[in-house]
Amino acid sequence: QNSENYLNLQELDASIRRWKASRVDEYAHQLYVVDRMRSEIAYLRQKVKKQEIVVEFMTAECARHERDDEALHRENTRLRTQLMHTTLHATTSAPLSLSPSSSSSSAPPPPLLTHPRQPIRMHPKAHTHLPAATAAKVVGAREGGGGERGSEGG
Repeated sequence: QNSENYLNLQELDASIRRWKASRVDEYAHQLYVVDRMRSEIAYLRQKVKKQEIVVEFMTAECARHERDDEALHRENTRLRTQLMHTTLHATTSAPLSLSPSSSSSSAPPPPLLTHPRQPIRMHPKAHTHLPAATAAKVVGAREGGGGERGSEGG
């Protein structure tokens, strides 16, 4: 009976070693999963930081484009008003041209004067990719500032 107890103890020891080995393997697997989750969380935090930087940049760009758009609309309104006043003053005081064919009073005014509140139709992307410096050159050219050549000095 003593040897029988010894065999049962050996079986019990073997069973405990197998159970212990399976628990160590399970713990190692859980540790691997936790480590993988930590790596994933660190990666996602980095990605969120990069996206926040991009969002901040895009928000600033959007605000800049809105300011540029507002400035261009103000300039457009100013130029349209100036053109209307100039044309109105020119038509009431004297004809614009000395040629008899262009001084006809029955000719309708240009479309700009017919519908002063009608928005100007532009290509949808016409103003989205126009840098402020280019817009300033265009405005300078319209005002007689020389455009690109005048700003480059050549």
